[in-house]
Amino acid sequence: MFSSYLNNTLSTVRKNGRNFKSVVLCLSFLLGSILWVAPRPTMAYVLQGPSEKIDSLHSLLMRYDETDEAYVDLLNQLGFEYWTVSASQAEEYGRTALEVADSIEYAEGAAFAYRVMGVAHWARGSYSQGLSLLFEGRDRYLALADTLGMANCTMNIALIYTDQRDYARALDYLAHALEAFEALDARDRVATTLTKMGSVYTEQGQYEKAFSELMRALQLHEKGQFLYGIAEVNNRVALLFERQDEHTLALEYAERSLVLSEQIGDKEGTANNLELLGKILLGRGEYAKAKDYLLKGEQIALELGANKVLRDIYHVLRDVFFEEQNYPQAYGYFVKYTNLKDEVFNEEVSIQMANLQTERELAVQQKELDVTRMERDMSTASAQYSQTLQIVFGVGLLLVVTFSILVILFLRVQLRRKQTLLVKNAELSQTKASLQTVELENAQLKASELQRELDYKNRELTAYTLNFAQKNQLIEDLRDQLAQLQPSDANQQKQVKQLRSMVNNTRNVDRDWEDFRLHFENVHPHFFRQLKAAHPDLSNGEQKLCSLIRLNLSMKETAAILGISPNSVKTARYRLRNKLKLETQDNLMDYLMQYDSETVGM
Repeated sequence: MFSSYLNNTLSTVRKNGRNFKSVVLCLSFLLGSILWVAPRPTMAYVLQGPSEKIDSLHSLLMRYDETDEAYVDLLNQLGFEYWTVSASQAEEYGRTALEVADSIEYAEGAAFAYRVMGVAHWARGSYSQGLSLLFEGRDRYLALADTLGMANCTMNIALIYTDQRDYARALDYLAHALEAFEALDARDRVATTLTKMGSVYTEQGQYEKAFSELMRALQLHEKGQFLYGIAEVNNRVALLFERQDEHTLALEYAERSLVLSEQIGDKEGTANNLELLGKILLGRGEYAKAKDYLLKGEQIALELGANKVLRDIYHVLRDVFFEEQNYPQAYGYFVKYTNLKDEVFNEEVSIQMANLQTERELAVQQKELDVTRMERDMSTASAQYSQTLQIVFGVGLLLVVTFSILVILFLRVQLRRKQTLLVKNAELSQTKASLQTVELENAQLKASELQRELDYKNRELTAYTLNFAQKNQLIEDLRDQLAQLQPSDANQQKQVKQLRSMVNNTRNVDRDWEDFRLHFENVHPHFFRQLKAAHPDLSNGEQKLCSLIRLNLSMKETAAILGISPNSVKTARYRLRNKLKLETQDNLMDYLMQYDSETVGM
């Protein structure tokens, strides 16, 4: 990444005839991106006000009792209307609808509630939980033989796979949904599904297919006068033309979509259109208009807490300010984009891990509840048995005449109770065995999580090491480029000297190696201790070389990290082999790998 940016910077200098001011701005911006990390932005959620449709639904909700099925339907409809305005409120309405539907045994309402919650989780980026809820909703619609509901869930599932970039699976589910909608002659749903298919084809670069599906969708939405669908299709067509650098057509469709999004109060759609318009105008070189759209979109995205849209807006704003040679502003938005991109990624990972943990805990709790229920049933059966026994003895004392009959009855009751106890004991044993199986599975899941954590640390160490090498190579390249600058003006010479000093100060070897050692020991905690114990005469430099060889880095990468030439690395490896007393046929990396285990030398 650094090398690519360096090449772009130097190319800009050459195009400007080595203009000294351009050199200073470009290099200052580049050094700032290496040395400084800005704080993450704070997001605020502000809901401007519900739409007229939401107001109307709230008014209707007040007229119904909570035991009425219509009350559940209105809760679900409110949740579905809220998902484009506030995904968290949409989920809350769906959850409330599910609780009420279950309490009054309203199966259709419960199925719709699962769909509402699934769509809300999708809108928040919680894909795993969203898929789980939508599959549950689809299964419930299947049990009800509700083809329309099942097809709606299928399309929503496809949208999550689209966001996960699993386009093959997304198209498969969209095709099934489209087939069902066409069989039902649900034209609005057909149009929506075609829109989603066009979007997937756009992402795949199949632009002719994408345009064909989107035009079919637009015709159907215009016939049905579905403004949200018309706005969405215009946005997708604009994106399609923008991808093909057809900026005039892209601008026309994007402006149509923006007007419709503002008209229907779709704030997230408005923010998306403003970001797209900014990108299109950037391609046309209309930087001032692009900034106006993007800054307006930034404000809306901040109000909604729409981090993904905000991330994309920051990315385009960075490019706009860079094209205007406003490097401080460009750098500021670059930092915002980088931090928000990391924040979105971390939020998605945290949500997925939390969902996985919750699912495991619920499974364990369910098994524990089953065991408790079995034990309670056995206690009740035992109490009933004692009561029956007392009655039998009382009757026997009072009715001697019927003693023989009572004895037979008693024996039968006793046998029946014993059989019941045996059955309960068998069920209890089976439940306990199931609980043990769950505990074993949990242990296996924990081991799997530990392995994933180790894999993540390995990837983090590799990325850090490569970044370490790229940074050192970048500093050397910067030093060479600065050495070639020979300005005649005294002030320019002073600025060049300051830049050289900044570059020289950037390379803090001891601090960098200390950071590297912390990352390395996080993955290989026993390596240095065991290596030092086996070879106490190794110098610090030789230990560093051993750690880089252990990571299987090339000589060029090792040379960049150590700040020496590849030939020097080759010589250092040869001396290290001699010091480790290795034979010619011995592989140096294989030899060093033995110092990863806790049992080495025991």
